Amino acid sequence: NEKTYTKCAQVGITSLNKTPFLNSASKSAILCAKLCTEFAECYVFSYDELRKMCRLYQVMETVNCEMNKKYGVITFTKET
Repeated sequence: NEKTYTKCAQVGITSLNKTPFLNSASKSAILCAKLCTEFAECYVFSYDELRKMCRLYQVMETVNCEMNKKYGVITFTKET
């Protein structure tokens, strides 16, 4: 059951996110995507390349792609 994710879809103008429901160490964004597929409530995840951290979210109201890139974070949204 493959899921598809959109890399950093710009939403809103600020970078205020809901609190992630799961923080997990992860070696890659691909492993983070696999983790997200294990949770029905996961619609968005971010992968922090610098800290090798995966954060799973139910909702992310706004995404600032440039701000995220500056801090080494990539945000992915589940396609429906």
